[in-house]
Amino acid sequence: MSTSFRLFSGRVLIEMYKVKLMKLKWLAPILPVLALAGCGNYVNVESQGLSGMSHDEDGNISFHMYICGDNAVDELTLSGGIYDGPPGTNNPALGTLKTSDPESGYVVVNIADPAPWEVVEPINLPTEQGKYIIASPRLVDKGWPILFAKEKYMPSVSTSVGMLEGIDPGLVMRDMYATSTEVFGTVDDFVEAGQQWCEDYF
Repeated sequence: MSTSFRLFSGRVLIEMYKVKLMKLKWLAPILPVLALAGCGNYVNVESQGLSGMSHDEDGNISFHMYICGDNAVDELTLSGGIYDGPPGTNNPALGTLKTSDPESGYVVVNIADPAPWEVVEPINLPTEQGKYIIASPRLVDKGWPILFAKEKYMPSVSTSVGMLEGIDPGLVMRDMYATSTEVFGTVDDFVEAGQQWCEDYF
């Protein structure tokens, strides 16, 4: 290949690169708009803590939450997996609990003895190992539901009955989709993880 041809090829590549840069500069100001158009709304959400699940020696299930700062939860909704209900339905309702006195910090709700939480929709947890349990806490203050405003949420925790039964009694399990590590550890380990998470992100 001649030197002149290599120089010519190099100039062509440089010009093509310049054109690409110009296109990117033109595109940059409208990228946020495209992002908005693509998803419908810009959503700025922040998790306000950690959630976990455990069972005791008698098989009673508890849901654990560590809520950061001055946030508080007042409702816990339980549902099944997307295919656990009758044909044509998704995520069957498994029950709802509420408290009139929203709780902060470390919170545990034992389904067998939930007081001071009250069962407002009957609890009907599955026993088949292939079925799923999803627990979704609700924050009292979820932020402002307007464009660009910060929205808050507490993460759900989900697992199959079989996976939960495979964990030693007393250990707090993570959400099955969140990490490859199955458990936080003991309740104390869960509380410590929650405190550290809040320190790291708030």
